[in-house]
Amino acid sequence: MALKGLSHRHETSMDYILDRAAEPGTIVVASGVAGKVDVVAADQIGASGIYPMGVLLNTREAFNYAKELERFSYDTDDIGTVVTLLRRGELTTNLVVENGGAVVPGTPAFLAPDGKLGNADLSVDTDGHSQRVGQFMSAVDADGYATVRIELQ
Repeated sequence: MALKGLSHRHETSMDYILDRAAEPGTIVVASGVAGKVDVVAADQIGASGIYPMGVLLNTREAFNYAKELERFSYDTDDIGTVVTLLRRGELTTNLVVENGGAVVPGTPAFLAPDGKLGNADLSVDTDGHSQRVGQFMSAVDADGYATVRIELQ
């Protein structure tokens, strides 16, 4: 489980398609292909041209329609369908990496490897572009969850 509790969704987008499995709370990035987003791999995190697009709000997994029915009662969709991305709002997630020391409320939240949130900017862009996605509103609790305000332009 990647998201828990209530969230405040001020701005969302349903303009993109995701072609791989991912869980809610994952940060997706521009893929370079119009209308598609992707999950950043650990070895790509410092590369230029990696721009956060939003936080995934629903589950993506591969269905085998020969063996199972589509899950209408869950917020789970097949790979290659439109995704809902949070662009501005608050949520509580356990997809947090403390890669810059302990997470402290008020510190910036950045894109970290594998689409997680970290508290260190691993960007190497020479144009001064930051991979900041928001701000931590709480420390990481005993279960590994932290509340984050997402602020993407």
